[in-house]
Amino acid sequence: MYCPKCHAELKGGEAFCPNCGFDCTSVALSQESIPAKQSASSGNMATVLSMVALILSGATILLDILMRIVTSVLSKLLVEAPIETQVAVSSVISLFSMFALGVFVVAIIMTVFSLFVSFGSRSRGEDANLALILSVISVVLCVGYGIVFSVEFVVAFINGLNAAL
Repeated sequence: MYCPKCHAELKGGEAFCPNCGFDCTSVALSQESIPAKQSASSGNMATVLSMVALILSGATILLDILMRIVTSVLSKLLVEAPIETQVAVSSVISLFSMFALGVFVVAIIMTVFSLFVSFGSRSRGEDANLALILSVISVVLCVGYGIVFSVEFVVAFINGLNAAL
């Protein structure tokens, strides 16, 4: 048995909760007070993880779009710049690209983790459903971006081979 107020475990036959002093004789005691509280917190954690994963997935796509715009503008501006300047700018763009890829990897990890937590949650309430919906949206964003990134990598690799031949 558990106290309905503080969820402390009660020994049999106690009139008052030893933890908070609640009068346990005035209400029917529930044996499921603690599991209900734990499952609700699992649903909340799944929702928070799903939101973070969704934000990171969106941030990855926005970083990629920003990187493409900056690369396009700088490549036009630096056509006649010294080679040292072009190399320095290329290095900064490469670092920015690695940062975006790192955010993408974290988004994938958070998405997978949030899916496990939302499926593992004993609660099937609104929190668990929201977590599942957010996780699915995040998965779609990650998979979509991963496909675009992979196709572009293969195309760039083939173009590099053709240029070398």
